[in-house]
Amino acid sequence: MLIFIAFVDNKQANKRVKNVRINIDRSGNNYFVEDADVMELITQKGQDPIVDKKYQYLDLKEVEMRIKFFKFVADAQVSKDHKGNVNVLVKQKRPIARVIYPNGVHAYIGSDGTTLSTSENFTSRVLIIDGAFAPKLMSEEYLRSDEGSQYFNVLKTIDEDKFLKTQIAQLTINRDGEITLYPQMG
Repeated sequence: MLIFIAFVDNKQANKRVKNVRINIDRSGNNYFVEDADVMELITQKGQDPIVDKKYQYLDLKEVEMRIKFFKFVADAQVSKDHKGNVNVLVKQKRPIARVIYPNGVHAYIGSDGTTLSTSENFTSRVLIIDGAFAPKLMSEEYLRSDEGSQYFNVLKTIDEDKFLKTQIAQLTINRDGEITLYPQMG
């Protein structure tokens, strides 16, 4: 039995990668991450080609970490099979609001409280936040503070409530931190 296991293990170590299969979870209708982005991360922009590489030299954890480094990736799972395929499953972060700042950079607020920069690939249809106070919400540290978590809880409540999510289009937060809600229909 031990000889058989050693034989199979040796045979697998010498097997080469034939194909990379990328599966991106788009359950939230988000298209921030494309197959080409993932392949670029896996190969480090072509510097470390993965196709035709021996399994014994393929570090799956390192490949996962490369993918997770991308700002819009929430999680990545990388595995190999007996047919020479490397299977990559990518779960995207899901934005719940977009902060619009007229004199600065726009950003998304993720469902986990992270701040996500905008993407050239895709624009998510989410709640819009503007006003003099809005730029504070672009700081993850602020969203984790006692005061900031109250604003984040408002965003999560709107996002998780089917009725509120369809009815509220925008939040304006003035200098004093007061919120004005704007519905889809006047």
